[in-house]
Amino acid sequence: MFNKYCFDTSAFIEPWNKHYPIRLLPQYWKNIANLIDAGRIFCPVEVYEEILKKDDSLVEWIKQRKEKLVHPITIPVQQKVTEILSRFPKLIKVYRNQSMADPWVIAHALIENAIVITKEIPGSNTDIKIPNVCIAYQLEYMDEIGLAEREKLLEI
Repeated sequence: MFNKYCFDTSAFIEPWNKHYPIRLLPQYWKNIANLIDAGRIFCPVEVYEEILKKDDSLVEWIKQRKEKLVHPITIPVQQKVTEILSRFPKLIKVYRNQSMADPWVIAHALIENAIVITKEIPGSNTDIKIPNVCIAYQLEYMDEIGLAEREKLLEI
Protein backbone atom coordinates (compact mmCIF):
# COMPACT_ATOMS: atom_id res chain seq x y z
CA MET A 1 0.00 0.00 0.00
CA PHE A 2 1.27 3.44 -0.93
CA ASN A 3 0.96 6.59 1.16
CA LYS A 4 -1.02 9.56 -0.08
CA TYR A 5 0.09 13.10 0.73
CA CYS A 6 -1.98 16.26 1.09
CA PHE A 7 0.12 19.38 0.48
CA ASP A 8 -0.18 22.68 2.28
CA THR A 9 0.67 25.82 0.30
CA SER A 10 4.00 26.16 2.11
CA ALA A 11 5.01 22.65 0.98
CA PHE A 12 5.00 23.89 -2.61
CA ILE A 13 6.18 27.50 -2.29
CA GLU A 14 9.15 27.14 0.08
CA PRO A 15 10.78 24.16 -1.68
CA TRP A 16 10.19 25.76 -5.09
CA ASN A 17 11.71 29.09 -4.08
CA LYS A 18 14.25 28.19 -1.39
CA HIS A 19 15.15 24.56 -0.80
CA TYR A 20 14.73 22.67 -4.10
CA PRO A 21 14.61 25.22 -6.91
CA ILE A 22 13.67 23.47 -10.14
CA ARG A 23 16.67 24.92 -11.99
CA LEU A 24 19.02 23.19 -9.51
CA LEU A 25 17.05 20.08 -8.55
CA PRO A 26 14.74 19.19 -11.43
CA GLN A 27 14.68 15.53 -10.32
CA TYR A 28 12.83 16.45 -7.12
CA TRP A 29 10.06 18.15 -9.10
CA LYS A 30 9.96 15.37 -11.70
CA ASN A 31 9.39 12.89 -8.87
CA ILE A 32 6.74 15.13 -7.30
CA ALA A 33 4.98 15.29 -10.69
CA ASN A 34 5.13 11.49 -10.96
CA LEU A 35 3.49 11.15 -7.54
CA ILE A 36 0.81 13.64 -8.59
CA ASP A 37 0.19 11.63 -11.77
CA ALA A 38 -0.08 8.46 -9.67
CA GLY A 39 -2.72 10.12 -7.45
CA ARG A 40 -0.48 10.08 -4.40
CA ILE A 41 0.06 13.83 -3.99
CA PHE A 42 -2.89 16.18 -3.96
CA CYS A 43 -4.04 19.47 -2.47
CA PRO A 44 -7.35 21.16 -1.79
CA VAL A 45 -8.62 23.77 -4.21
CA GLU A 46 -7.88 26.42 -1.54
CA VAL A 47 -4.14 25.64 -1.73
CA TYR A 48 -4.27 25.86 -5.53
CA GLU A 49 -5.95 29.27 -5.30
CA GLU A 50 -3.34 30.53 -2.82
CA ILE A 51 -0.53 29.51 -5.17
CA LEU A 52 -2.23 31.30 -8.08
CA LYS A 53 -1.93 34.57 -6.13
CA LYS A 54 1.84 34.45 -6.65
CA ASP A 55 3.51 35.54 -9.86
CA ASP A 56 6.27 33.02 -10.43
CA SER A 57 7.13 29.88 -12.36
CA LEU A 58 5.45 27.66 -9.75
CA VAL A 59 2.07 28.94 -10.92
CA GLU A 60 2.56 27.50 -14.42
CA TRP A 61 3.93 24.22 -13.05
CA ILE A 62 0.88 23.87 -10.77
CA LYS A 63 -1.60 24.85 -13.50
CA GLN A 64 -0.23 22.11 -15.76
CA ARG A 65 -1.08 19.52 -13.08
CA LYS A 66 -4.39 20.92 -11.83
CA GLU A 67 -6.58 18.06 -13.05
CA LYS A 68 -4.77 15.37 -11.06
CA LEU A 69 -3.48 17.57 -8.23
CA VAL A 70 -6.49 19.53 -7.02
CA HIS A 71 -9.22 17.77 -5.07
CA PRO A 72 -12.65 19.41 -4.90
CA ILE A 73 -14.62 20.23 -1.79
CA THR A 74 -16.98 17.43 -0.82
CA ILE A 75 -19.70 17.33 1.84
CA PRO A 76 -17.60 15.10 4.16
CA VAL A 77 -14.67 17.52 3.80
CA GLN A 78 -16.95 20.50 4.56
CA GLN A 79 -18.26 18.72 7.64
CA LYS A 80 -14.71 17.96 8.81
CA VAL A 81 -13.66 21.61 8.30
CA THR A 82 -16.60 22.70 10.46
CA GLU A 83 -15.54 20.25 13.16
CA ILE A 84 -11.88 21.35 12.99
CA LEU A 85 -12.74 25.05 13.25
CA SER A 86 -15.12 24.43 16.15
CA ARG A 87 -12.28 22.70 18.03
CA PHE A 88 -9.50 25.04 16.83
CA PRO A 89 -10.98 28.47 15.99
CA LYS A 90 -7.51 30.06 16.21
CA LEU A 91 -6.28 27.96 13.27
CA ILE A 92 -7.42 30.75 10.94
CA LYS A 93 -6.21 34.27 11.69
CA VAL A 94 -8.51 36.37 9.55
CA TYR A 95 -7.26 39.65 11.00
CA ARG A 96 -3.73 38.82 9.81
CA ASN A 97 -4.91 37.89 6.30
CA GLN A 98 -3.18 34.53 6.63
CA SER A 99 -3.87 31.23 4.98
CA MET A 100 -7.46 30.15 4.84
CA ALA A 101 -6.46 26.78 3.38
CA ASP A 102 -5.14 25.21 6.59
CA PRO A 103 -8.38 23.59 7.82
CA TRP A 104 -9.06 22.33 4.30
CA VAL A 105 -5.65 20.65 4.09
CA ILE A 106 -6.29 18.85 7.39
CA ALA A 107 -9.86 17.92 6.49
CA HIS A 108 -8.89 16.48 3.11
CA ALA A 109 -6.06 14.50 4.72
CA LEU A 110 -8.39 13.10 7.37
CA ILE A 111 -11.11 12.15 4.86
CA GLU A 112 -8.65 10.71 2.32
CA ASN A 113 -6.36 9.01 4.87
CA ALA A 114 -3.35 11.02 3.75
CA ILE A 115 -0.24 12.43 5.39
CA VAL A 116 -0.08 16.23 5.63
CA ILE A 117 2.97 17.86 4.06
CA THR A 118 3.66 21.32 5.49
CA LYS A 119 6.56 23.59 6.39
CA GLU A 120 4.74 24.71 9.55
CA ILE A 121 5.92 23.70 13.00
CA PRO A 122 3.68 23.40 16.06
CA GLY A 123 2.68 26.70 17.63
CA SER A 124 1.61 27.70 21.11
CA ASN A 125 -1.88 27.62 22.63
CA THR A 126 -2.49 31.07 21.20
CA ASP A 127 -0.84 30.38 17.84
CA ILE A 128 -2.41 27.19 16.50
CA LYS A 129 -0.72 25.73 13.43
CA ILE A 130 -1.43 22.76 11.15
CA PRO A 131 0.83 20.43 13.20
CA ASN A 132 -1.09 21.23 16.41
CA VAL A 133 -4.32 20.07 14.80
CA CYS A 134 -2.66 17.03 13.22
CA ILE A 135 -1.37 15.99 16.65
CA ALA A 136 -4.84 16.36 18.16
CA TYR A 137 -6.32 14.16 15.42
CA GLN A 138 -3.40 11.72 15.46
CA LEU A 139 -2.82 12.59 11.82
CA GLU A 140 0.70 12.12 10.49
CA TYR A 141 2.45 15.20 9.14
CA MET A 142 5.94 16.01 7.90
CA ASP A 143 7.84 18.56 5.87
CA GLU A 144 9.16 18.13 2.34
CA ILE A 145 12.46 16.80 3.66
CA GLY A 146 10.67 13.93 5.38
CA LEU A 147 8.73 13.32 2.18
CA ALA A 148 11.90 13.40 0.07
CA GLU A 149 13.52 10.84 2.37
CA ARG A 150 10.48 8.56 2.53
CA GLU A 151 9.78 8.61 -1.20
CA LYS A 152 13.44 8.90 -2.30
CA LEU A 153 12.61 12.04 -4.30
CA LEU A 154 16.21 13.11 -4.81
CA GLU A 155 17.42 9.83 -6.24
CA ILE A 156 17.95 9.67 -9.96
